[in-house]
Amino acid sequence: MSHTDSDVAFDALQALARIAVMSDVPALLEQLDPTKRSHFRMARKGLEAASGNVIGSDLDPNQDRRQELHDLWQQWWAEFSATEL
Repeated sequence: MSHTDSDVAFDALQALARIAVMSDVPALLEQLDPTKRSHFRMARKGLEAASGNVIGSDLDPNQDRRQELHDLWQQWWAEFSATEL
């Protein structure tokens, strides 16, 4: 998902989000970039699908809210991985 062509990178992220499982969470967290709206939305969908966890109900949050959601997902993963992995 770190391809130099942003369309290719997004397509890879979209494919991962569709089939994501818990082991994909670290890769999805890397793509949860608050400055890239479409990447953020797709990574968030993948995180929700893989984890069964929903953080925030905002459908299209602004960048400040995306940063908050990013931080909450990071916190959730740190807590989850400390107890489950």
